[in-house]
Amino acid sequence: MSIWLDAKHVAAELGVKLEALQRMARRREFPELLHVTRGEYRVRRTDYEAWEQARMTSSEMAREELAAERMRAAASAGRAL
Repeated sequence: MSIWLDAKHVAAELGVKLEALQRMARRREFPELLHVTRGEYRVRRTDYEAWEQARMTSSEMAREELAAERMRAAASAGRAL
């Protein structure tokens, strides 16, 4: 198993263009991209997997916070009736 992933394949998996990954990497919203040759970039597999895990964790947390807020709002509305 390679320690490097082709950034074009990663972009396709995420449903974005390579240029979007480059912008995200510059803003430090995505792991650093290694410029291999003209138009070819790689991302370290472990960095990508850690980023992906953190992204999923934050999404799950946001969903749980939203569900809790809805429960509080529903409870509050029930008391108001």
